[in-house]
Amino acid sequence: MQEFTRQYQDGCRRVVGLELSSPL
Repeated sequence: MQEFTRQYQDGCRRVVGLELSSPL
């Protein structure tokens, strides 16, 4: 469970980073 949450947070960070770096 902890590992899943860890991967989920990492995924969110990547998505946020992509959105910030490359605006729509």
